[in-house]
Amino acid sequence: MATDMTGERILSADSHIVEPADFWSRYIDADFADKAPRARTDGHGNVEFLVDGDTVLGSVGAPSQVGIRFDDPSAVTFEGSWDEVRPGCSDPGPRRADMERDGIDGEVIFPTLGARIYGVIRGPLRQACFRAGNDWLSKDFCAAD
Repeated sequence: MATDMTGERILSADSHIVEPADFWSRYIDADFADKAPRARTDGHGNVEFLVDGDTVLGSVGAPSQVGIRFDDPSAVTFEGSWDEVRPGCSDPGPRRADMERDGIDGEVIFPTLGARIYGVIRGPLRQACFRAGNDWLSKDFCAAD
C-alpha cells in the first residue's frame, strides 16, 4: 500500500485503460459478435478500432502517448502501434507496478476508446459493448491477483 507524506492513502479518480484487441470480442453477446469493435492493424503497425462494420471508433495512438502533450504538444499523433502502449494500460500486473511507482492505492478506471462509443453507435449494440467492456474490466483486469 502506498501513502503520501501525510500517511494518507491516494486514490486516482480518473484512470484509463487502453482497450486490448479482445476487449469487446471476448465477452460480447453472441447476437452482436459481428458488429463488436475490433482492432485492425495497417501495414505500418498502426492500430485502429472499427465498430459495426467499418465505422472508425479510434486508435491506440493518442492514448498511448502519456506525457507527450506536456513535453511536446506538436508531437501528439492519432496513429500508434501496440508497441507504443504502456503494458500497464491493459495488463494488471504492470498496472500495479505503475500504481506503486506513482504512489496510488486504488483507481476509478474508465475506458479510453470505449468512451467514444457514445458518439458512434446507439441502442442495443451500444449496450452490449458496454456490458462486454465492463465484463472484461471486472473479470480479467480488476480480478487479477
